[in-house]
Amino acid sequence: GEYGFENNVMVDSKGRVKAYDKSRRLSGLNGVDIGFFLVDKTIIDPRETGNISFEEVIEGWVKSWLGFRFFQIFWSSRLAELAARIMHLEGSVQEMTKINNHLRMEYFKYLHGLSDRSIRELTAARLLEKES
Repeated sequence: GEYGFENNVMVDSKGRVKAYDKSRRLSGLNGVDIGFFLVDKTIIDPRETGNISFEEVIEGWVKSWLGFRFFQIFWSSRLAELAARIMHLEGSVQEMTKINNHLRMEYFKYLHGLSDRSIRELTAARLLEKES
């Protein structure tokens, strides 16, 4: 066998596995996990020779799946970060629009005041000129 023929599991009286010891060092081991799989040959590299440890194959599949899931999680986090930045920029645009509107109003108010003052000064100068 791939790992030997000694016992590597402890099974209780009801047939439930209580322990698994790949190294076979625990005392009280009373069963053998033969661990066989039926798989499509196309998933195995045809250049592979000898025994294939399906524990390593499954470990590779789990690592690939976890990598994919972590990528999805981190990508979702990145999207959330970008959404927060866009919301901040939208808030900044709205704030800049308010400031721009306020400055435009102040500018026209200043121009109106300047125009009024000029008209008053011109009118006063003409009145003084008529009187003299």
